[in-house]
Formats: sequence, structure tokens, C-alpha cells
Amino acid sequence: MALRVHFSIVSIAVLALCTSADYFSANFSYAGPNGPEYWGSLSPSYAACSHGKSQSPVELMKTDIVINKQLKNLNRNYLPTNATLVDNIFNIGVHFEGKVGDININGKNYSLKQLHWHSPSEHMANGRM
Repeated sequence: MALRVHFSIVSIAVLALCTSADYFSANFSYAGPNGPEYWGSLSPSYAACSHGKSQSPVELMKTDIVINKQLKNLNRNYLPTNATLVDNIFNIGVHFEGKVGDININGKNYSLKQLHWHSPSEHMANGRM
């Protein structure tokens, strides 16, 4: 049993190092030669940044807002749980230890899994970060 626990801990540590190594080796930035327009070419793991259609950065413009009067009320159900604040160098995140709750938007349920913030923002609103 102890051997299985030790193997599990080592496996998780190796997986964490392998998955996080790409974040640090890709050396992205928010401007210049490693800025958003180049993210897709910085690492094979970032290819979606060049080929995707709905990823960062996003330009939110007031002129693009469409008011939908058909939307129903926003129903949320949040639960208390322990959380850890994590500094990932490129963002600050909150990782929850248990079920945090969910939100229902137009009959579709979405579970809250984690939160994170970037500074500076990856997105722009009316031309401002």
C-alpha cells in the first residue's frame, strides 16, 4: 500500500512538472515578439491560439453589444468550500478543494471549477486593457 501511495505521489509530481514546464519554456508576453499575435507559434501546445476562433485575447466593443430580452433570470447556487490562492507567474488563480456550486443560464448548468486573473488583462474593452 505504501509503495502505491509513493508511486502515486511521484507520478503526480512528474505530471505537474511536465505540464507546467511548457508554460515557462514558451516565454509568452502581452506585447512585442512574444505577444498575442505570436502565441500560436511559441509552442506546439499553443497552436489553438493561431487556429482557434474563441480564445484570448478578445476585443469587447460597446457597439457589438446585443441585448437579448429572451434571456431568463440568472440562477446561481454557490457553496462554501476551502480554496487555495496560487501565483502561476503569468496569472493568479483560486483552486477550490470541493464542490463550489453552479450557475444556470437559460436552462444550461455550468459548474464553477476555478478562477484566475491576468495582469495586464489579455482582453480589451473599447480599446482599453
